[in-house]
Amino acid sequence: MNDNIRKLLVSCGWQITYDEFNIDFSVPFMEQTDRLNEDLLQASSRGFIIDMGWYPEGDPAGKIRSLLIKNHNWLEPVSEFEDKNAAMLEEHIRKLISYAERGRSQ
Repeated sequence: MNDNIRKLLVSCGWQITYDEFNIDFSVPFMEQTDRLNEDLLQASSRGFIIDMGWYPEGDPAGKIRSLLIKNHNWLEPVSEFEDKNAAMLEEHIRKLISYAERGRSQ
């Protein structure tokens, strides 16, 4: 799953700038609390950043938060999703990429 997200980002022209995304969705989150970090993955493309992190950090009841940031404006993300489901996470990353593409054309 994690490789799917990496490949998706790279194939769409995004540069992965930080990558500690090693959560295994087939293993209970309780058994991998050391992987549930606020800083999981970050990718950038032409003024946009996709940032992924686990919130609250280390809490198996938490979720992955995925943000789309434009022009380093972290206070007002363009879009945001929260997921625990691997398939939905990938779908939401696709949506963030699409939002960034539309934002460039405006």
